[in-house]
Order: sequence, then structure tokens, then C-alpha cells
Amino acid sequence: MTKSKKAVQNIHKIDEYELELLSRYDKEYIKIANSNQSIPDGFIVASHTHLQFLKENLLPQKINALLSTVHFERPDSVMQVSNHIKNLIKQSKLSEDLEPQIINQYKSLGSFLKKAKVSVGHNATKLTEENNLINEIKNLWAERFEPKELIYAHKNNVDHFANGSPIIIKKQIDFKTTGKLFTSVQSIESGYSLSENEKKQIKALGQKLKKQFYLPYEISWGINKGKVYIIDVKPMTNNQKTYLVLIRHGRSEYNEKGIWAGWDEPPLTPNGREDVRIAAEALRDIHFDLAYTSHLTRHQQTLYVLKKTLQRKDLPVIINDALLERNYGDFTAKNKWEVEKKLGKEEFIKLRRSWDYPIPNGESLKDVYERVVPYYKDEILPKLKSGKNVVIASSGNALRSLVKYLENISDNNISKLEIATGEVYVYQIDEDGKVVSKEIRNQHENKV
Repeated sequence: MTKSKKAVQNIHKIDEYELELLSRYDKEYIKIANSNQSIPDGFIVASHTHLQFLKENLLPQKINALLSTVHFERPDSVMQVSNHIKNLIKQSKLSEDLEPQIINQYKSLGSFLKKAKVSVGHNATKLTEENNLINEIKNLWAERFEPKELIYAHKNNVDHFANGSPIIIKKQIDFKTTGKLFTSVQSIESGYSLSENEKKQIKALGQKLKKQFYLPYEISWGINKGKVYIIDVKPMTNNQKTYLVLIRHGRSEYNEKGIWAGWDEPPLTPNGREDVRIAAEALRDIHFDLAYTSHLTRHQQTLYVLKKTLQRKDLPVIINDALLERNYGDFTAKNKWEVEKKLGKEEFIKLRRSWDYPIPNGESLKDVYERVVPYYKDEILPKLKSGKNVVIASSGNALRSLVKYLENISDNNISKLEIATGEVYVYQIDEDGKVVSKEIRNQHENKV
């Protein structure tokens, strides 16, 4: 996709490239804007603006030179270089082309002879001066070089200059009436007396958003001149923070050759082990209490790499063949693309992705569901309800069947779900066993 050449984009007209680069919560907020819901005016400073700023100030060369001097095993060395890089960014200037575009867009948010109050990025810093706005944007760009970011990039071979950071600038409106809306129960929380018309508007908004988000969301709203605006959105989470994590094994020898493995025993390749290591790095914020998998080698190798990366050799592992991959029967060890040529595309898609299409001497996804879900309900769910964090390492179809249950995906729509090798689904489960939030980590395109 071609990057926009504009330094700024209106908050209601952000292209797909910039949308994908936004943080998870910002992305949800913008999707609401794009679905014709009312949010305060604003704009984003586009990602290529960040990269152009770095290039014009010769910062990639200077930053790489500084990074080459870091002793990553010494926190003081990382901190010293981090501070030096951040100061370089903060002291550099935007070009005569970039800065006016940002300032003019900012001015457009105010009225005649009146400066708008705006919030910048997640820290919600409220500003009314042009110079402060530019400085805050540079501060956010500098945050990409915090010590923890440098360590993560070093361990994972991340290119600091592959993608820029888009930054959202939102106009601050002085709402006389504000409150929250909970989409799960359609309840309204407000410290103000609401008219019947206002209640009606807010409840109608809740109905629309409930259809848009399958998980419960907390919506912050405000009313200005009789119009309801969405100020912020975030998923409702419980305080217990019980996590269910699903990880598909890394690439196996069969994956790399396009062969259906089923219950065969291809091991992980070096690429597959790296898939899992990177996935494990994305899970350092979760302390696991239990792990579940099957006897298949690629499943157990996945857990081994995860435990080693997280330095959790003591993590208990429960093995049960309810979590086996789908049995591909007569198609086991066959090249799927050769099968597609033989059967035709339509028949192949039914065989590979449909809910209950029969397979000779093997299983449909429905069959897999009927062994995975009962085991989850009987064995794993009670552990989650008791407050234990659980990781399940398995194959694509076993995980697809569980995701179908967790997210109540229809028989028809489950065919659209693909989980990449090494991809991680992180669910938060409440005390009643209900999903209250979902996040996909280590998302990529190894959908083989």
C-alpha cells in the first residue's frame, strides 16, 4: 500500500496503512469514527512524517552510531545512550515543509481568533500553543528509544527505522455533561441529570457499538449542544487478570513444504523455533501457572522454547490428546496445493476450512470442536475461574475450534478464521468464565 504524502490526515479519513500502525485502542477509536459515529475533530501526524523528520536531521546515521556503542548487559550503558538519542530527537527541527502542515491543521480545529485545546497521544497532554504541540510530538517520537524499547529491539533484531509512529491529535471539547456507557448491559453512568432525549441518544449509540464490538466495552461520552460525542473507548476488564493464551506452534517441516501434518510428527524447523521465541517475548507481562498441550512433537517443542525464553522451566505442563491437531485421514502427509489442483478450488476450500465437511478416515472441524471444547470446559476453565493463568500450545484447527467457542463464531464464519504459525491469542477471562478482552500478539502472515 502506498503511504500518504500528506504530513497530516483528518481523523475521519485515515487510510488503512496508517490505521494498521496505530495502537490497539487508538485503532478502535478511529474505527468508530469511520463508522459515522460522532467523535471530536482531530488529525494524525502520519507515520512517514516521523521518518522524514529523522532523515532530514540525519538521525538514523547518528542513532545507529550511538547504538553501536551500547553494552546491552549494562543498564547504565543502555540508559546513557537512550538519553542521548532522545535529546537528539527533541533538539532537532521539523522542516519548513512539515511544520506548517501540522500547525495549519491544528489551527483549523479552533474558531476565529481562538486556539483549540488538544490532547496529544496516549498521555493526553492538553495544549494550546503551537510550539508546545511540536515539542510534544517530538517527545512522543523520542519515547521509541526508551531503554526498554532499545533492549527489546536488540533482542528481536528490530529495525528502528522500518516504520514511523502516527500520532493522534484530538480536539478537547468542554462538555457540560459527561459519563460512561457499558455496551454489555447497555447501562449509563453519569453524574448529571439526563433528559429523556439524551438517554435515548446514548442508548441508541450503545446498540450500534454493541454490534461493532463483540467484547464488552466501556465508552466515555460527552454531550455538547445536544450532540453526543464519543470521547474514548476501552474494553472492560476484570481486576483478577486471569489470562488464557493460545499459541499455534511454530513452523514445522511440513508447514514449510505445504504438507498437511495432521497426527504425523514433523518437528519444528529453525524458523519455527524462532517463531515461538518471538511469540514468547511478547508474553513477558504474563506469569503463567499452567500449560496444556498434546503429545505431538511440534506442540511440545513449542512449549519447550516458550518456557526457555521466559525462563520458566518449572512451568507445569499437562498433556492431553483432546488438544491434538485435526486428523487429516487419507490426506495426511499430502501436499495441500497438489490436492487443490486435483480437487478444484471450491472443493479444496470446503475440505480445508468448512465446519463439517467430511474427510476420508479423518476429522472435520466439528469433530475437533467436539473433543477440544468439552476438555476446555471440564479441565481448563475451572483453573481459569480459580485465577490461574493458562497457556495452550496446539495446532491451527484445535485452536480455531476453541476460538469458535470463546467468540461464539457461527458455523459459516469459522471458515474465515486463520491463525498463523507462532501467532498468539490473549484472552482475559472473568470469574464467571466469560471473555472480557482479546488481543492478538505476534501477528504476521505465516498462514500455512
